Amino acid sequence: MDRSLRERLCEMTLKPISEQAAMLEQLRAEFSHSIQILDSEHPIEGYTCAVYAFHLVGDSVYQGIAASGLGSTFAGKDFVEFAIKEQLLAECGAEDAIQGDMVVYLLDGRFGHIGRLQADRRILSKWGTGYLCEHGLWEVPCSYGAEVRFFEGPGAENCFDIFVEYTKTRGFRWK
Repeated sequence: MDRSLRERLCEMTLKPISEQAAMLEQLRAEFSHSIQILDSEHPIEGYTCAVYAFHLVGDSVYQGIAASGLGSTFAGKDFVEFAIKEQLLAECGAEDAIQGDMVVYLLDGRFGHIGRLQADRRILSKWGTGYLCEHGLWEVPCSYGAEVRFFEGPGAENCFDIFVEYTKTRGFRWK
């Protein structure tokens, strides 16, 4: 884990999106990282790491709930912590994790970031209001945390079901 790179990545995520790609390239020369910005079929400002990891990007029902004025009923920090606490995600060891499983970064024991593991042990994750990236396990901003846990990756339908359970704790009534 290169702490200097992670600190600089943290600085990068605080910059306007228009400056992030150029800064990432500058950091490549300095640190020889393997981070790649990926194209997203949806506007990148329209979703977060949890929305991406839980297959909710572009889901019209999810978007309606998140935009309905229910305040904190969206796939964010509280949602991921709920899914973990309620054991709606099955934890697995790093050595047992496979493609599609979730990688959760913790900062002081609290949720900091989430991504999906790929076949080559790389991770796909959405960085804040920035880009969708492919990266190594520790090629993330330091603000995301210094501890990781792995969870079996539920499919898209199960991810939505987890979100439904979360909305019920927020007072959302399903018909």
